[in-house]
Amino acid sequence: MTEVEQTINFEFKLIIIAMYALAISLFVSTTGNSLYHILSIIPFIHLFFKYFKDFPWKKYLSAQALILIVIGFSISIAFNLNIIEHPGRHFSKLKYFIFPILAIPAYFELFQHRISKKTVSKLLYTFMTFTSLATLSGLIGLYTGYNPLRFSAACDPERNCGMYGMLMTYAHGIAWFNLLMLGMLKHSRIVQNVLDKRFLIITTLINLIGMYLTYTRGAFLAFIAALPFFLLWKRFKLFISILTFFTIVLGAISYIELSNIKLAKDETQEIYRLGRGNNESRLALYKTAYRIFLEKPLTGIGFNNFGNLVKDYKIKFNIKEDINFKSHAHNNYFEILADTGLLGFIPFIFFFLFWFIEMLKRRDILGDIVQVFIIGFAGSGLTQSTIVDSENLFFVFIVYVISLTVPHIANSHQEVQA
Repeated sequence: MTEVEQTINFEFKLIIIAMYALAISLFVSTTGNSLYHILSIIPFIHLFFKYFKDFPWKKYLSAQALILIVIGFSISIAFNLNIIEHPGRHFSKLKYFIFPILAIPAYFELFQHRISKKTVSKLLYTFMTFTSLATLSGLIGLYTGYNPLRFSAACDPERNCGMYGMLMTYAHGIAWFNLLMLGMLKHSRIVQNVLDKRFLIITTLINLIGMYLTYTRGAFLAFIAALPFFLLWKRFKLFISILTFFTIVLGAISYIELSNIKLAKDETQEIYRLGRGNNESRLALYKTAYRIFLEKPLTGIGFNNFGNLVKDYKIKFNIKEDINFKSHAHNNYFEILADTGLLGFIPFIFFFLFWFIEMLKRRDILGDIVQVFIIGFAGSGLTQSTIVDSENLFFVFIVYVISLTVPHIANSHQEVQA
């Protein structure tokens, strides 16, 4: 073996170690997530140029859209340096979008030739185990007030936060995780080659409970709305029927939410936290984001800058509802429109559209599972700015890169490939 081959082998081993770090830390520690970047950055850059020609870039329009996202977001920052307090921090946030681009050729080679089914199995067990531990620790924190694995008080006295300090980040992430788990349960005859079905069931139950006890309406509704897409392949009529039913139900729930119905005793109606009084605050954020977009439709005010300037723009546009509330837009689409204008928004929409179509074309269990994951992410984006949460981005983009680079998985459980 030549010195070059030894170096490449070492780099792939380093990437696998980085994958273990991410599997352990994705729902446990932001610091651990950063370790994934630290360990893999040099291998990704080197292997990107070595295996660039091996990956069929023209086949995957989502990868091209992702490159345009980075360009559009960069332009939005560059054209707004005068209103961005620390431009370097905003440019640094682009790494979450650049890393998956760099990772694609390396992961393509890794899954084609350099990883065993045993290693894939270990990575899945590691990811599921530590995610479940994070959820259990959050549940203990919910009922005792102390999160044992964080060695600190629970982040919320009434809702499960897992091991995150931010409730919404955990709630939406665990909803997407549960969609992956349910997808593997659906295809358990094939998945049993790498995962024990009993372990999969236990993991799913723990994290479904953890998700419900976040009492996060947006995450729960996104999860429910994504479920019918498991039927998209073979039972299209049933899929349409269930999707129509869910649309009606979600419409009714939205009406209740926005109407803030009062009971006879003049008490706010509570159904999974419906009627909580933050509707005006969010609507004010949406109005502000939309007005910013109208004022700066091409470049916006700079990626990840909405939360810094929202109060100033509320004053400017005379939006008086909760005028002192400073936050991201609580909606991916308004966030991207305000921050990056059409230069960022258009490739952002096309990225997820192309990714969804690419998963439909796979016609295997990975495509079937990931297409539902994408719908869950899209639904979450209606009520939360998940696009500015690093933990959420780590999760979304590792799923993305894997979904593009894993070979087709045979439908026979006798023939599963890693």
